[in-house]
Amino acid sequence: MTRYGNRLSQSMESGLRKLAEHLEAMAEEALSPRFYLSSLDPGVGKTTLLIHFIHRLLGSSRHDDVAILICLSRLEEVRLFRDKLHDHRHTVAIHTSDVELNHSTHVTPAEARVLLTTQQMVEQTCRDRRFEEVGIFRYQGRPRAVRVWDESLQPGSPVLLSTDDLGALLGPCRRQDARLADKIEALIEQLKNAPEGCLFKVPEVFGPGGGRMSEALDQVAREGSDTVPAAADHLMFLAGRAVPVRRSNLGLTMLLDYRETLPDDLAPMVILDASGRVRTSYGLWQQERGDLVRLKPVRKDYGNLRIRVWERGGGKASFRRHGETLLQGIARTMQKEAPEEDWLVVHHKNGLSGRFKEELLARLPPEMHDRVGVLHWGDHHGTNRFAHVRNVILAGTMFLPEPVYEAQARLACGMDPEETVTPDRLEEIRQGEHAHAILQALCRGSVRGLQGDACAPCTAYIVASRASGIPQMLPGIFPGCHVETWSPIRRELKGRVAEAVAHVDRVFRDDPEGVLLYSDLREALGLHDASNFRRTVRHAAAFQAALEDMGLEETLVGSGNGRAGIRKATSVFTSDDDDDEFDPELDLATLTG
Repeated sequence: MTRYGNRLSQSMESGLRKLAEHLEAMAEEALSPRFYLSSLDPGVGKTTLLIHFIHRLLGSSRHDDVAILICLSRLEEVRLFRDKLHDHRHTVAIHTSDVELNHSTHVTPAEARVLLTTQQMVEQTCRDRRFEEVGIFRYQGRPRAVRVWDESLQPGSPVLLSTDDLGALLGPCRRQDARLADKIEALIEQLKNAPEGCLFKVPEVFGPGGGRMSEALDQVAREGSDTVPAAADHLMFLAGRAVPVRRSNLGLTMLLDYRETLPDDLAPMVILDASGRVRTSYGLWQQERGDLVRLKPVRKDYGNLRIRVWERGGGKASFRRHGETLLQGIARTMQKEAPEEDWLVVHHKNGLSGRFKEELLARLPPEMHDRVGVLHWGDHHGTNRFAHVRNVILAGTMFLPEPVYEAQARLACGMDPEETVTPDRLEEIRQGEHAHAILQALCRGSVRGLQGDACAPCTAYIVASRASGIPQMLPGIFPGCHVETWSPIRRELKGRVAEAVAHVDRVFRDDPEGVLLYSDLREALGLHDASNFRRTVRHAAAFQAALEDMGLEETLVGSGNGRAGIRKATSVFTSDDDDDEFDPELDLATLTG
């Protein structure tokens, strides 16, 4: 089979056929009420198959009463899908937050066999209601039988509320009701004194039964700006609930929970998510909740993908501290490797105060500017605008606050607040989210294309420290790919610092989870004067920078003053590779696809 320049292998065709069978079974109302995950890799043709299925269904006289709901992740994708259904425009309606887009088809949802909407609208419209109760999703008096969720689906969303979030509520709440602000101030003090890991019960006064104060809080949630509405909404949701307390090494205290956002009768539904084979949250959902079925994944051969890794910190903090070095390395690579070809660069939205593109272009010759496309993390999926680009740079990778990973683990498993997320399970989720983000970002480029059962040729450049685990994960994310080192700017180390860094590197290659005491490092270097060691090695800027590049941090071993040493960076909320700008409006559908 050949289409749009891509030749599908037999295994790919088999995967698409399995998807088609489940779509047909939904139309026949023969599927049990579960979620069916199809995780064919990007570019295989899931969307093309779906368009053909809709065409055949609308042309079938046996299915005149069968209607379709397509849930997409963003408005741009709704527009693109609408255009692909141009031949059926007389029976396609749109239900989104964009009134102009809704009117672009001139068909009402009640009249339309096909309804296009966003995933956010499904969650908002069905909040506290069953799917069958929502008139906008019905056709001829019945819920739409064929339901497709394109891209990522989770059964809910994290709810995280910090003392800083509560502090942001004080002004808006005081203007509504001074007593409400006093209650929030008291809550902040109670949280500051709550032990890490305990279950904290949020006063019920902030909930629906709280009278005037809860009404005032609801008003703030409706009328606030920036992050205030989300914080108010989360506080109302947590009212009366006992949830875990988490504390960062910077003293930020946070309440952690999750909210179920899908109506309990939304299934059966087919999920089209290319990340299904690498994102561990789906496996936990299947194992612990039991209502998800994973259709057999069909892997692409990524033998035509060459990945070059610059092993240094790639989080926002790294770009704030070492932005000039990172930009120089990226720009130097682009000019050296393919100055006359197109490039796609995925970056942190606020890693350089929102000026990443301007700063990068300033380091490139003017003739290259029109050949450089950029996307920021959070906007790194769902577009095919760069499918022709053979050179992709992930200028750092996306890291979420540690509590988000824990909330995702709890959500995927349906855990109760008193249950504990084990470190192994937390690491499973973290690595799965890394894999999901990297797969989606790189597959904006030419790697999403097909040549037989192999991807189209592509070269990718990734900034990621070894301690993040990302370099080691790449062969699993892209089976058959070729991974090598990328060192656009080499740090010149001399003398004792060079010896020390080499020794540290050897130690942590052999034992990544171990601890190296400074006393042992000093002995290995043959330095008997502790003061001289601290001055020439430990406190040297080049040594500290090298530790950061290797994803290591200083630590104390033992009680009391302890003994100083080095270990893998493990801080709870923030590290060089963690996103330390916590945002209560975190939308995992946006951030993680």
